[in-house]
Amino acid sequence: MDHSSADFLIKTADSLDAGKVEAFFRSVLPKAVRVEGVFKDRDDVWHHADGVNSQVQIRPLGREAETSYFVVVPRPNVNIRNTVRRGWMQHCAVCFSLS
Repeated sequence: MDHSSADFLIKTADSLDAGKVEAFFRSVLPKAVRVEGVFKDRDDVWHHADGVNSQVQIRPLGREAETSYFVVVPRPNVNIRNTVRRGWMQHCAVCFSLS
């Protein structure tokens, strides 16, 4: 499957630090149209994260979710898979699945 223009789904069961999620978003956004998802922080609070262009917003979700996940929508004709993997490992550094 050619992932050069397909959306990517990242899932993790681990808790995440909001600052590290923001850093991950900022590392991917130059090659993405949008990055969005929900995650549980280390205090068991769920958050919604949304990144477009150079803007990243992280806010409390107000409810629980089943799992932490993020969707990365790449810019057209940009291969972003390795950027997503590197950014995740550099900033979040927890186990994840990427599809």
